[in-house]
Parts: sequence; structure tokens; C-alpha cells
Amino acid sequence: MLIKFGGIGDILLTTPVFPNLKAYFPDATINLLTLRHSRDILIDNPYLTRAFTYDPSEDKSWCLIKNIRQQKYDLVIDLFGNPRTALITF
Repeated sequence: MLIKFGGIGDILLTTPVFPNLKAYFPDATINLLTLRHSRDILIDNPYLTRAFTYDPSEDKSWCLIKNIRQQKYDLVIDLFGNPRTALITF
């Protein structure tokens, strides 16, 4: 699971991470958690299995957080660098 919040430019600058992770972990399922406005540029990215969108202002965000926590990811990489994101995955 990768986590990257920020603008579209931030997401674009993050995309080189995806093929490198896939090369190092070829059998990995790579999911990304990002903000809603950044999701569109990730559609059809061949290195991502799934892109989750997070909107803290929506009530259903807690359902998303619960779903992510149940996945029990082996590795979570926070490309955002904010301790709050740990609350989402653990």
C-alpha cells in the first residue's frame, strides 16, 4: 500500500516509484491511497492494482479506513510523510 496525498503534480512526481516497486516486488499487489482529485491521472496505470480515494470530509471515509485496515498489508509506504496517515493503516 502506497499513500500519497497532495495535488496532481505531487502524484505525477510519485509515479516513477510504481515501476520500481513492481520490479523489486514482481508478484506484489500495489494499491495507492490518494485524494479524490488526484485519482483520475492514475486510471489505467499498469503498475497499480487499485487506487483508493480518501476524502476526510465524507462520512463514508470511515468505511474506507476500515476496509484498508482489514487488508493487513505487508508493507505500507507513506509518500506523504505525515504521521496522521498511520491512523489510516493501523
